[in-house]
Amino acid sequence: MKTHILNHEYNSQEMQRWLRAVEGSCDGLWEWDIRTDRAWFAPRFLEMLGYSYEEFHLGVASWRKCLHPEDRYEACNAIVRHLKLNERYDTRYRLETKGGDYRWFRSRGMVFRDDRGRPICMAGSIQDIDVYLRTAQMLREKESQLLQKQKMDAVGSLTAGIAHEFNNLLQAIRGYTTFAQEALEPDSQPYQDLQCVQTASERASHLTRQLLDFSRAEATKNRTCIADEIVRDLAHLLRPLLPEHIDFQLRFGPEAALVWLDLQHAQQALLNLCINARDAMPTGGQLLVRTEVVTVSELTAAGYANLTPGRYVRFWITDNGKGISPESQHQIFEPFYTTKEVGKGTGLGLSMTFGVVQHAGGHIDVYSRVGEGSSFRIYLPTLEEETVSDTKQITARTGRGEKVLLAEDDALVCELGRRMLEKAGYQVITAGDGREALELCRAQADKLDLIILDIVMPSLTGREVLEELRRQEIGVPICFCTGYDPAASHSDSLRSLGCAVVAKPFNEEHLIETVRTVLEEKAVIDHSAANESPQQLVFSETDQVAAGAQVH
Repeated sequence: MKTHILNHEYNSQEMQRWLRAVEGSCDGLWEWDIRTDRAWFAPRFLEMLGYSYEEFHLGVASWRKCLHPEDRYEACNAIVRHLKLNERYDTRYRLETKGGDYRWFRSRGMVFRDDRGRPICMAGSIQDIDVYLRTAQMLREKESQLLQKQKMDAVGSLTAGIAHEFNNLLQAIRGYTTFAQEALEPDSQPYQDLQCVQTASERASHLTRQLLDFSRAEATKNRTCIADEIVRDLAHLLRPLLPEHIDFQLRFGPEAALVWLDLQHAQQALLNLCINARDAMPTGGQLLVRTEVVTVSELTAAGYANLTPGRYVRFWITDNGKGISPESQHQIFEPFYTTKEVGKGTGLGLSMTFGVVQHAGGHIDVYSRVGEGSSFRIYLPTLEEETVSDTKQITARTGRGEKVLLAEDDALVCELGRRMLEKAGYQVITAGDGREALELCRAQADKLDLIILDIVMPSLTGREVLEELRRQEIGVPICFCTGYDPAASHSDSLRSLGCAVVAKPFNEEHLIETVRTVLEEKAVIDHSAANESPQQLVFSETDQVAAGAQVH
């Protein structure tokens, strides 16, 4: 009797431990009586779905009813395989909660059999893995976006490098062709032949500009723009290009916003998307361009590789055309990738759009289904205050014998620049790389009126030469000449250093205008300093030493 009581107490204690473990577990427990098709679910299981025990009275039938339609077959088949083939029962499926949404669950269990091997019941646990799966999916998407961004950055660097070299060749072709034409009569056949060369080089320059738009290694002219006005102006450009069987609509959000970007590039980027939408609807359809102001939360921004929390203008370009396959969606922003027939597309339109958006600090993505259409979303950060940039009108002027140092590693371009500058009345000395340029600057600093530096040069880059000159307090004005800068070649960055910019391929007029403007600005500064110097030196005798030190 005593032993029986002790065993009963032990079993009771074990049961209490088991019950506490069940109550403390985050998993829900279940048991299915195969013979009666009745099921028991622990309270935790029902809590996960938001039901009471009375509401879930149908047992297995209630469970089947809650299964997501897409998961129902596999969820039931997993049980059959476990019962008949003795496969491990460990599966995932979605269940509908009382609130009407679906959540992911992981269910594990095992069958219990009688002495004859017939299944009696199954028992196991169910775990809510919805947050885990959604977080894992978000991380996978972000990783994919980061890999894609790295890939696009690498392609962009390669593309910009090719465009830079190509621009040097175009610079030589266009420059020397101009020199040859100057020696000919305009109505002569050789002159006309050379004009065809100029036309071809202009077309090639347009191609490199598209490449640089993708890589954003070309100087841009950013300005403050009203987002809705960009779209309205786009509509004027687009409507003549759309056939009558395409219904074109504009929709604007209730709130207006300012953005900071290159207006011409932005309109071209949006136009590219609209033209692609038109081409995707050869038999007609609807094209919708919509704007709205949205706030991107930290949680939302975490799902994107290049978005930060804040206010954005979101542009929608939506069509109900052919749609884009999942495979193509991963490649459409790469340069030269196109799904159009040969001769009907360069593959640079969307890559240029991608580059413009990236350069503006934004994000672009696409949602599409084959046969249903596509929707592109562009996020651009809003401006709180309007930024006003000053512009100047420049007219062509000639030199007055000023001495200019031209540093360019491409021999053809260097010789071309020298001839243009000397023809305009400047004295020119040349350097073939950054180190030679720095040595010439040190030796002739007091004789130089201007230094023209190519950004990308051997030994030392143009930026490095500038930094060294400023460190040594050599105050000769600097002008950058470039078609590519891997660090930050856009004009705002270069001009923030106090330097003018000449973009390749340049013509003679543009080069001379820029040089003359820089030199005239220097003359104004020198004149102002000369007029102010006597006033700065008017002190009492006791203060002259200190004042001289300050002025010096």
